[in-house]
Amino acid sequence: RGYVKVFCGAATLGKTSVRKDTVNPWWEEEFAHFQAQENEVLRLEVYDSDLVFDDLLGVCQRQMQLGTHQHDCYLEKGGTLHYSYTLGQESQ
Repeated sequence: RGYVKVFCGAATLGKTSVRKDTVNPWWEEEFAHFQAQENEVLRLEVYDSDLVFDDLLGVCQRQMQLGTHQHDCYLEKGGTLHYSYTLGQESQ
């Protein structure tokens, strides 16, 4: 049972659905933040969902650059988060 919370700079963008009964959860979810700027920090917090307390498995942080990028993040408590983001340029 796991999920990911998504942040961009000071903004909370939301969280993924909780994936149950799998040791390799997969999400294909999008979070939009129309005020995102280049060099802002994208932060992903990965949690294991439990009945009493959700355990933080790891935090992935990256300064965002223009374009589409894919990354691997190795979690402190084991496992890897593969993720991608797209940051577009503002139209003038």
